[in-house]
Amino acid sequence: MALVTMKRKRDSDAATSSSTSGGNESLGAEFDVLLSFRGPDTRLNFTDHLYHSLNGAGIRVFMDNEEIRKGEKVGEELWRAIDDSRIYVPIFSRDYASSAWCLRELAYMVECSRRSTEKVIVPIFLDVDPRDVKLRTELYSDALKKHEDRLGYDKVQPWKEALTEVASIGGWDCRGERQGELVKLITDEVSMRLAKRVRVVPDLLVGIDHQVQSVMYMLGKDSLDVRFVVIHGMGGIGKTTLANFVFNQIASQFDGCSFLSDIRELSQRGKIVKLQKRLLSDILNSKSLEVPDTDFGINMIRGRCRHKKVLIVLDNLDKRDQLVMLAEKCDWFGPGSRIIVTTRDSSIFTNNASMHPKEYHFYEMEEMHQSFAIQLFSRHAFKSDAPPREYDKITGEIVKFTGGLPLSLKVIGSSLCRKIDEVWHEVLAKLKKTPHKEVREVLEVSYGMLDYEQKEIFLDIACHMAGERIGDAIAMWRACQFYPNVNIPVLISNSLMKMENNHIWMHDQLGDLGRELVRSESFKHPGERSRIWCTTVAMDVIRKKQGTKEIVALKLGGQSQVCNISSEDISRLVNLRFLELDGGNFVGDFQNFLLELKWLSWQNCPSEFQATNFSPSYLVVLKISKSDITNDWGGWSQIMGEGRLKALHLVSCRRLIKTPSFSTCSTLERLVVKDCGRLVEIDPSIRMLLHLKHLEINACSGLWVLKGAPTMLNLGTLYKTNDILSRNRADQTRRIVPTRSSSTQQMALVTMKRKRDSDAATSSSKSGGNESLGAEFDVFLSFRGPDTRLNFTDHLYHSLNGAGIRVFIDNEEIRKGEMVGEELWHAIDDSRIYVPIFSRDYASSAWCLRELAYMVECSRRSTEKVIVPIFLDVDPRDVKLRTELYSDALKKHEDRLGYDKVQPWKEALTEVASIGGWDCRGERQGELIKLITDEVSMRLAKRVRVVPDLLVGIDHQVQNVMYMLGKDSLDVRFVVIQGMGGIEVPDTDFGINMIRGRCRHKKVLIVLDNLDKRDQLVMLAEKCDWFGPGSRIIVTTRDSSIFTNNASIHPKEYCFYEMEEMYHSFAIQLFSRHAFKSDAPPREYDKIT
Repeated sequence: MALVTMKRKRDSDAATSSSTSGGNESLGAEFDVLLSFRGPDTRLNFTDHLYHSLNGAGIRVFMDNEEIRKGEKVGEELWRAIDDSRIYVPIFSRDYASSAWCLRELAYMVECSRRSTEKVIVPIFLDVDPRDVKLRTELYSDALKKHEDRLGYDKVQPWKEALTEVASIGGWDCRGERQGELVKLITDEVSMRLAKRVRVVPDLLVGIDHQVQSVMYMLGKDSLDVRFVVIHGMGGIGKTTLANFVFNQIASQFDGCSFLSDIRELSQRGKIVKLQKRLLSDILNSKSLEVPDTDFGINMIRGRCRHKKVLIVLDNLDKRDQLVMLAEKCDWFGPGSRIIVTTRDSSIFTNNASMHPKEYHFYEMEEMHQSFAIQLFSRHAFKSDAPPREYDKITGEIVKFTGGLPLSLKVIGSSLCRKIDEVWHEVLAKLKKTPHKEVREVLEVSYGMLDYEQKEIFLDIACHMAGERIGDAIAMWRACQFYPNVNIPVLISNSLMKMENNHIWMHDQLGDLGRELVRSESFKHPGERSRIWCTTVAMDVIRKKQGTKEIVALKLGGQSQVCNISSEDISRLVNLRFLELDGGNFVGDFQNFLLELKWLSWQNCPSEFQATNFSPSYLVVLKISKSDITNDWGGWSQIMGEGRLKALHLVSCRRLIKTPSFSTCSTLERLVVKDCGRLVEIDPSIRMLLHLKHLEINACSGLWVLKGAPTMLNLGTLYKTNDILSRNRADQTRRIVPTRSSSTQQMALVTMKRKRDSDAATSSSKSGGNESLGAEFDVFLSFRGPDTRLNFTDHLYHSLNGAGIRVFIDNEEIRKGEMVGEELWHAIDDSRIYVPIFSRDYASSAWCLRELAYMVECSRRSTEKVIVPIFLDVDPRDVKLRTELYSDALKKHEDRLGYDKVQPWKEALTEVASIGGWDCRGERQGELIKLITDEVSMRLAKRVRVVPDLLVGIDHQVQNVMYMLGKDSLDVRFVVIQGMGGIEVPDTDFGINMIRGRCRHKKVLIVLDNLDKRDQLVMLAEKCDWFGPGSRIIVTTRDSSIFTNNASIHPKEYCFYEMEEMYHSFAIQLFSRHAFKSDAPPREYDKIT
């Protein structure tokens, strides 16, 4: 991007106009949001920022241009755009009411929102009070009176009513708020409003139209009764997909909507209260609800929803109790409400005499028609609606044996995609042996195509790990050498599992398949199976000592089956790697037992640990929940003493006051502490967890970090916590204070000013992390706070921050006191790009001028430092002191501080104003900030070359080349790296005259990659005198004779480094990193590797 001090012209004014208008050439298209505003007030600033923020979030925005309102025909198109938009955002500025066009728009928006509950108005009070808009002050009242004098009462009265009605809606009051942060919150609000009504459905739907029509008929669109529609059928037949599709079709017709997914799975895990809370949050549009128990939830649902027309989907219901606790009776909901239920077992409803038959309508899912089945299979197997002619016959035969089950068609089709003919015929041969109604065996075909490690992962999920966090599971599978990072994508691509919100998900039918496969390992002797998930069966095996070395995973205990486990009980379980306990205890000496255990999950763990020598040396995941353990619990030292632990979860440990010491588990990568109400201390050894990547502390309201514990951790790729560190106390401890959920902050629309969760937290955030100014920043923003902090600068900060750029922006306190001032200078030292924002009063601030002078000084010392000035509402001539605006301010400083103090400030202003920068006057600020962000991103990116992540054996080569370069020598030197071919990267030719003319006084570093002809060198970097002293030119080539056979080249100017073959050990390491995701191959792959 070429920086110029003249105004930035766009590539095409016409193109920009079209873009900004949201595409006015096609106003009949549907928009998500329509912005209503008075152009002269806000078009170039707030409205443009909001438009670009919404547009950047993928929201379709209509924003008219200046020409749209000329002529009646175009006006009609504007009304059509209002008709086709879903959310209206009027931006009330001081002169909004002076525009008859704005008032016409507003009145029509109100009229449209009255006609349809799908239309929503979200008002923004930019620089006015809601009382002004309600016509309770003179500001808008006077403007309306002028309209009435000119147009008459009948014309203006609807405008008055519209203003009053909209001002009574909860909206965003922007006065005194940081506009950048506010625009982000508004964007999040709009995104959530748009997203909550849409369920994700598969792209490759086939034959669903007649099913949708049947269900829609049963729903009875215009009936005011409360109605249940039950969609029932076997697993995998498409019940949830149909419910998703219908939900999307009709959601806009209701006051509130909720889709509760997979109720069966959540209720089995005791999460009914969570489902009640989710239903209420969805319907009431509130995230701050608390539901302590199921009875409270029932009372709240029937009390808060009885006057609302709601749409609820209860997905995968399998027990009557679930319905009772979520949506038992029709009188819980308002007239016209609809409850859709999907279930495998319709007897939940038909066997209950208390239900009125008119309230329930049943739709039974049927097998897919043959033609639709072929189409669905073909879309997954061939990525088309029909098979190629040569696959017609075999496709028909395979589809016949799937029994028209959509899940089977999808799974088998996906597994055969791009497979050779032999695989197809083998699959068909297996299917022919299986009756088509035997769905388990159909799905087993895809299972049979998996490798050993993939099968093990699949069976682990089916029997024990559905719903677990993917990070914990990966830690265990990696310890088992199942290569999860390689094999999980295989399972996902074959439609055998999914990941949802970082948790593992598997379709019920696939889970049934996996469990049946394990059961078939030994129908008569459970102790000879690899996995036992039924606690009754497991307890029977343990009591009778029938366990064998085949068992790798075991679930024990439960409310009526609590038992103590001795080493004798599990002596034969030598390969046990997964153990889930509910209650009970370990008793006796466990030396040399459970040596293969990788995962221990212990619920209702007792306070006294009765085992000795309990040291599972390969344990990587430890989860303790709902227990009475304390910080001096006897199990800590034994269980955590081997130093291989990767994940530790402490959840609902009621008596835990202090976490255990982490000194023996320095390998820990994931730490979760949740719902430990009495916890007050985290052990200081947490600082030793150098590998920690995920930290989650939640609902531990009394938590105090011990003196000396770190307040910042190196958390690698992920740091997630719902708590923040705040305020020092007299004893030099820090308290962890739970924050409100961000969703609550984003969703609560109020007409009063939006307050942040914590002013201190916001200040820290806005300072780019001032508590650690020594960290390196990408960008330092210099500005005068009163001029731009709440508007332009805040928008720019959020745009840069959203692009992943580390930004320093000081808060109001940073400049108080010399000590903090020195830290501010450190921040300038450690930043790479300086962005001074020149406003009209910038030069009146001595602090701003000190900053600027120091930035100029730093940029002179290092070519890595760059200054990118922004001329916000001033002319570059003002900054060059050629007008009175800045000159007068500098004269006042000089009178007060003296010539010597102020002269460097003058020189800095003049120098920076001569640099190419951004002139913002008369420009759309939102668009301009986007361009500035792109500019900064490019400047930051161009200094770093991308190199492979998995480099091996390069260190000694780098040392040799660095020695040849001669870092401190002032001669101009060529280093030629020669060797056989590898990577090719094309480059650009520059004009010879321009290169040698513009570079001769610069110390430059140039790399000419993959040079193969002498002419290329001649046109790019022929001679040393083209470049300044100390320059270095690195050349890579396959042919060193380009240089050695040329008599004109001086030997002292060229150094040659010949690349050699990689050492054998490095070669194996590099290959293994790509093939196995480790530094060495598995033992069985040694020879072939």
